[in-house]
Amino acid sequence: RSRIRKEGLVLATVIDFMALCGVSNKGWLNLEFFDGNGMLTAILCSILTYKIYAYADHFMDHSRKTLISNNIIESLYSLIPVSLCMIMTLIFSGIFYMKFHMYFTQWSNLVLSEKIGELAGNNMFTMLFLSSVAVILWFTGIHGGKIVGTVRTPLFKPLSLANLNAWKNGLQLPYV
Repeated sequence: RSRIRKEGLVLATVIDFMALCGVSNKGWLNLEFFDGNGMLTAILCSILTYKIYAYADHFMDHSRKTLISNNIIESLYSLIPVSLCMIMTLIFSGIFYMKFHMYFTQWSNLVLSEKIGELAGNNMFTMLFLSSVAVILWFTGIHGGKIVGTVRTPLFKPLSLANLNAWKNGLQLPYV
């Protein structure tokens, strides 16, 4: 049985994702990536946060007996890994912004999803796989189109835009 507290892990993942999204021009939290555009970053963020959280949680001593109530100790044991994840994400986000002059979410949306889309999105097997997953999700009672669409949109949007630009300029379509 895992000792990782799900509440702390969810809190750490949400905080880390918001830190990676960056700040808008007005100085507020950038909400532009709270839809399908930020899905790739959300997946990467949740995987990395889980690994960091599990690493921090592994080295904490859970067997210490004190006069403090168990609820306070459990909160402390959740806050320490959350704080560690948040600090590491803020450091990574700051270094990434200083190096590339854009937030990680913007970079993953512009560069990474385009590269993945060129590899995975330009063949019929990806479309067949995503359509099959959507049908299976529909069969189980989950809105398959919405779930699969958040993955499909970042993959196929750059390819569709490249085809549109080629068609407008009278060139051969690169992604058919």
